[in-house]
Amino acid sequence: MLILGEIEKKWQGKGYIFGKYGFLSILIITGTIFRFCYPFFSQPLDHFYSDPGRHYTNATSEFNQTINSWLDTPLPQVILRTALAIFSNTRPGTSTYLGLLCAITPWCWYLWGRQLFNSRKRALVFLAAITWLPSWIGIFGYFMDETLLLPALGITLWLSWKASKENTAMSFLLAILGWAFTLSIKLNSLLELIIVVPWLLFNFIKHNGRSLRSYGIAAAGVFILTATYLVYPWWVYQGLGSTWIYPAGMGVMTRAFYLSGAYSVSAQFILHGRTIAHMGPYECDSMQLKSFEPFSDWRTWRKGYYPLIVNCDKKLVFTPDMPHLSLPKRLLLITEGAVYFFFSRSWPDLREDDIIHIAQVEMRWIWSLLTIAVIGLAWQKKRFKDMVVVLCLGTALLYILCDGTTMTGRYRKPWEGIAIAAFVYLFNAPAKKRSDLINETT
Repeated sequence: MLILGEIEKKWQGKGYIFGKYGFLSILIITGTIFRFCYPFFSQPLDHFYSDPGRHYTNATSEFNQTINSWLDTPLPQVILRTALAIFSNTRPGTSTYLGLLCAITPWCWYLWGRQLFNSRKRALVFLAAITWLPSWIGIFGYFMDETLLLPALGITLWLSWKASKENTAMSFLLAILGWAFTLSIKLNSLLELIIVVPWLLFNFIKHNGRSLRSYGIAAAGVFILTATYLVYPWWVYQGLGSTWIYPAGMGVMTRAFYLSGAYSVSAQFILHGRTIAHMGPYECDSMQLKSFEPFSDWRTWRKGYYPLIVNCDKKLVFTPDMPHLSLPKRLLLITEGAVYFFFSRSWPDLREDDIIHIAQVEMRWIWSLLTIAVIGLAWQKKRFKDMVVVLCLGTALLYILCDGTTMTGRYRKPWEGIAIAAFVYLFNAPAKKRSDLINETT
């Protein structure tokens, strides 16, 4: 016992996580183990309906063979296809793959927390919170792109904050490559990218001077991101023989769906006057669910059906013909988007036989309250210009205003981690003095 006591004193004295932060350590360790085990109990091979089934077949039997595969981003298909080859296309293999992704995701964001917060304890509080976040657990029982997006975005934010401090060419380009990888997984990450990357560019040029070298490195970063985005339209072209730039791939349906104001949408792809593919009709899960339940039965203001026709005779167009919204209708849909962003349930992780899913559904109310708390703290402490606050509030606004897709609770998942980080950051941050604010503007 005396020996164990001496070991414990030395352990705590060195400030190791397990000694100094015992309660947090227990939460984090048990949470990490639980996250790894979760897909073994919520088996992804049992969930083959709709999007999870499409992603699985795109990576296996239909890879680069059908319109479903061509309209989805290629990188998640390649990653899942590779993972199934490595871990085996079996129940234990798929559970192990998604279990590992589930377990490492909070640690990817912890790396960002270590750059963001000025103390390890605050970073560990952040890690404990996102480790047990139900919304970030239940999704790992499905073959969904978010299982890749969440860890990728955490690593990318870490590289971005690291680059903003080091301001070297290497750190800057690594951050750009991180954004390229994240963008290749899901185009929704554009909403975070267009806030963070300009900040990185400005910081890099400001720190390294307005020289030809600085501008050349910044231009290389922009080129990498542009080329990465264009891979998606190329993937569509090599399959269909026709493509469009904005919105790329499946975005042609999701944007038409939003702008039509309809309740459901289908897409007909026509080449030389004949139909070569037909998709839909599709509806959005957020419209089928009661966002305000149990307080209200309201679902949506949308009505009707919109048949999208995509003419594949043209090899390349910037954007296919889209519906046009009147200003009153657009404002109505923006309001609806705000409701869905803050209150819609995430799908498909909302089964009533899974305690994690139930917790995810019931916790959806906190996101509006957390946003109010972030705004209140930023106002009180005069920290609206701090980058994590800009990222939190800016991306929330962009998600609500974006007309590229109809909002649903699943798209909120990456922002949830950012919102928690912003709250933890502001909670203990000192208020800025007037002199600090003057210095920032001069």
